[in-house]
Amino acid sequence: MPQYHWDIADPLNCVEIFFGNGEMFRTGAAAGPGTIEEQWAVGGAQVEAAGPSTASWYRVIQGSQGTMGVVTWASARCEILPGREEPFFVGSSDLEKVIEMIHWLVRLRIANECFILNRANLAAMVATGRADNYRGTRDSLPEWLLFYNVAGYQYLAEERVNGQAADAEDAPSGLACGR
Repeated sequence: MPQYHWDIADPLNCVEIFFGNGEMFRTGAAAGPGTIEEQWAVGGAQVEAAGPSTASWYRVIQGSQGTMGVVTWASARCEILPGREEPFFVGSSDLEKVIEMIHWLVRLRIANECFILNRANLAAMVATGRADNYRGTRDSLPEWLLFYNVAGYQYLAEERVNGQAADAEDAPSGLACGR
């Protein structure tokens, strides 16, 4: 989700880990002051991932893939539920043009979700029943298909979706976006 995930650690915020020697360690805002329950009692939320200090210990712990200790709980960011969403499909026989379109969508932060499928993958997902249905579906599709989604939220949802859809149509790839 290019709108919300910037790196491999997203959407992870804070973690509590028990090291092999039995010591407990918390990262980010969860590190203190006070216990988690005391932080909650005064309105604290474990949303700041960096820390203690300026270090990103949660990245070290996540990167260790369980070799440093056991994570007993974690906080994570969640996507705001959109008020309106609109999906788009772009098909092409030229993968370079599809990739150029994705670069445009991600760079301008237009797409909430986006991915590329080849026609065999898509046909395997949508064809029903017999093998000839799969082959017929596959042969009727473009070689590459880009799916992306734009969303509007609580305020001016319709205007945001329409504006982002128009921005996507201005992509330099020259591919036509189908709703």
